[in-house]
Amino acid sequence: MQINPSLVVSKVAMLFLILLIGFYAGKKRFVDEKGTKTLSSLLVNITSPLLIITSFQMDFEAEKLKNALIILGASVVIHILMTFFGKLLFGWEKEAEKNKIMRFSIIFGNCAFLGYPVLDAIFGEGVGVFYGSFYCLMFNLYLWTYGIVMLQKGKENVEKPSLKKVFVNAGTIASLVGIVLFAAGIKLPGILWDAVDMVGDLTFPLSMIIIGTLISRLDFKKVLTNKRVYIFCAFKLLLQPLLMIAVCKILSLPEVISYMLITMCAVPSATNTAIFAELYDCDSSLAAQCVGLSTLFSMVTLPAMIQLAGWIL
Repeated sequence: MQINPSLVVSKVAMLFLILLIGFYAGKKRFVDEKGTKTLSSLLVNITSPLLIITSFQMDFEAEKLKNALIILGASVVIHILMTFFGKLLFGWEKEAEKNKIMRFSIIFGNCAFLGYPVLDAIFGEGVGVFYGSFYCLMFNLYLWTYGIVMLQKGKENVEKPSLKKVFVNAGTIASLVGIVLFAAGIKLPGILWDAVDMVGDLTFPLSMIIIGTLISRLDFKKVLTNKRVYIFCAFKLLLQPLLMIAVCKILSLPEVISYMLITMCAVPSATNTAIFAELYDCDSSLAAQCVGLSTLFSMVTLPAMIQLAGWIL
């Protein structure tokens, strides 16, 4: 398959412009903290699941399913390795509360909010989101188990990870529904398809507006003087995707799998980092700094990594 890195650059540039619109909306308080949470809930529970379902509306091909299962397996390995690297970089007990936010930020990337739009630019026709959904199956599983346990470490009245939240969430359900429709060759009828597709397409601009509003509330003086966040960004946005490019080259992985994995390793910290830090009474200010600064830097580093992958692969 032919990958056009310049198309990715233009797509990321467009996403950045939408992010600036979200930033303006946040600064002017057109969208306040409550509004951001409402939009996030709409995206997570409605628009993103519908986008996932439409991405599975393609003719069944054994090759696609094989690639998807390889990506799922790779996602398991990547999340475990990022746990190891997170402990290596930020595993010391001094300032343990801050360091667990750094580890969480390294492990969990913005696979859906930013990953899906970029994958759509690379592959088009829903293929990128199709493969991304398999990667995010492990993301959701790991987030609601290990991620929750890590954030609650050292806290009183610890809540045990809920199996219901692991498996009964909008993203996982949409992926499973999509897989069934894909395997059975079932296509949504015309009017239903149009409605689902139109609402699903809201995911891309909505995700960037949400990220923009989150960034608008950052204290940039505090962000730009935090050395810990720069170390995190260097690993998350540069070293991690570079390592994945090297692995894909050494193993001679198919291009579709290589670009999929490289993209998911090059995305910034997940927006959920800030949301979960607030929810579990952790350092939400530091979490917001990690999300905000890594997202801003990724507008340059992400297309650069895709371009570099194009040259090397």
